[in-house]
Amino acid sequence: MACPIGVHGGVFGWWFGYEHAGYEWTDDWQRDRILDPVNYAKAEYVPEGDPDYIVSRDGRARWRNPRFVAECWITEYWFLGRIIQSDSRVIVKANLGSVEPCGRPQGWAEMIDYDPYEPEPPESECTPGEENGDSDPPPPGSGTQFEPGDYTNGETVDWNTGIGNGGISVCGTAAVVEYICIEIYNEFTGNWDPWECGYATTC
Repeated sequence: MACPIGVHGGVFGWWFGYEHAGYEWTDDWQRDRILDPVNYAKAEYVPEGDPDYIVSRDGRARWRNPRFVAECWITEYWFLGRIIQSDSRVIVKANLGSVEPCGRPQGWAEMIDYDPYEPEPPESECTPGEENGDSDPPPPGSGTQFEPGDYTNGETVDWNTGIGNGGISVCGTAAVVEYICIEIYNEFTGNWDPWECGYATTC
């Protein structure tokens, strides 16, 4: 199976978040649909939790119906009949959905002629989970170090560290931290190979 279940920045090099339309977005994505049922080499991905929209990391834009289409490869290195290493590649081919800035009218940034004495539209930031887009900026997160079994009171955690990041879990107040390891079935060896481990909130 070439396209992994999850795609995360620490694995695929999105060190500053996934970049699209001039903004940086979450780097935690999950596979939603396989588009190549024969080779499993093309898939559609959505942000973890499959929200209706996400907010850019700087809080200045909203991506509605966020998803992308990617092609995937796994290169395996064999020695004496055994796989000793495998490298995965995920190449984004198309971004879907629509990106809109928050707080200012559509196309304001492209305006050239305007009255400098007129007050500018407010540079309001988006707020995750709200549809009006002109409230307070997204919370920076509690910064609390959670451990497996801890309840977060509805906050999501960073995949790599388990630290509260200010996201809103679909589990609500029932959100509890688990340390999850993802394995991928290897059709050549018949074994389940380790893929990646990290922290997540579950219900």
